[in-house]
Parts: sequence; C-alpha cells; structure tokens
Amino acid sequence: MSKSWYFDYFKQPETEMKGPAVLKSVSKALVQFLRENEIQPGSVLVIGSALGYDVMHFASYGFDAHGVDFVPEAITHSEQNAKKENLNCHFYCENIFDLNKVHWGKYDYVYERAFLCQIKPNQRKKYGRIVARLLKDGGAFIGVLRNDPNDPEPDSPPYNLSVKTIAEVFENYFWIQSIFLCPKSNNPDSNNDAYLCVMKKV
Repeated sequence: MSKSWYFDYFKQPETEMKGPAVLKSVSKALVQFLRENEIQPGSVLVIGSALGYDVMHFASYGFDAHGVDFVPEAITHSEQNAKKENLNCHFYCENIFDLNKVHWGKYDYVYERAFLCQIKPNQRKKYGRIVARLLKDGGAFIGVLRNDPNDPEPDSPPYNLSVKTIAEVFENYFWIQSIFLCPKSNNPDSNNDAYLCVMKKV
C-alpha cells in the first residue's frame, strides 16, 4: 500500500473506511498476549498507531500509552476514539524516521503491528536502531510482524519477513526472548500469518 493510500484512507469518516480490518480494530494477537502474560505496565509507544485501538488497549491495562503516526487525520481519529472511551492516551503526528529526540530513552516498551513489513529493505537496520533509541535500558520491543512464506517477495510493501530477516534487523540492539508464529486461525488481524516477537534491549 502506498503512502498516498494511507493519507486518503484516514481522510474519511471511520464508518466509511473501506480497507484492511487490521486498521480498524485492536490486534487480536495483542489482546491474547496481554491476557496470557503478566506484563508490568509502563510507558509504551505504538509505532504506526493508525486509529489508536492498540494504544487504547494498552491504556486499558494501565500503561502510559502513546502512539505515533505520520498521517494527521489518523491522529485526529485516534484522539477522538480515546476520548470516547475516556482513556488517557497521547498521540504524535511524526514520521518514525524523523522522530523528535524528546522520545529517545523514554519508553519501557515499543510495540508495532505490521509496520516493519512496510519499510523498504534498505531502511530496516535504521528502523532497528531507532526502536532501540526509543527504549529505556532493559526495555522491550513487542511486534506483530507479517509473514506469508507462500507469497513470493513483492517489489513493493507489504514485504515478507522471515525469522532470519527479523533477527538481522534487531541483532545489534536486542536479544530475542520469544518469537512464534500466530496462525491465521488465531490471528484474524489479516489474511496472512504473523510472528509475535518479544525482544529485550541489550
């Protein structure tokens, strides 16, 4: 999906948006992860926060929840959605590659869902470095990362991500605590399988 597609998508009223369900609901993988694991609430930044549903879900668990997206209309929708639910969330309209340095070292957790697969291969290492900079010492990266081993590598996003590719992106900054496949039957976020990854900053 092109950058212009995202801008056009979020300009619509939410009830009229036609597109991936992943953008219009909380991640089922995140719901399951927080329900089944005793995660100490802390500050979390959601990269590519879209309509804010994952940010809001973290907030409902007592996290100091923040989201960043480069589309102004997405931020407007997110703020409205959080207000409707009476949740204290913080949203920033910024490009992750030009993120204000005020965010560096600020977060206990960084979370993303299907964001890395949108990044050009030659920018992935830079992304891994940025995620590390956002985290406090000992912080953790949690990612729901797209995988479709039966789909040939496309020339444009979303790209496929193997375990090897994911490890190479983050290897200089993190050690992998866990990485496992969420099959489509357990991951109705999309038509593709996804990896759920948890990594600790070294």
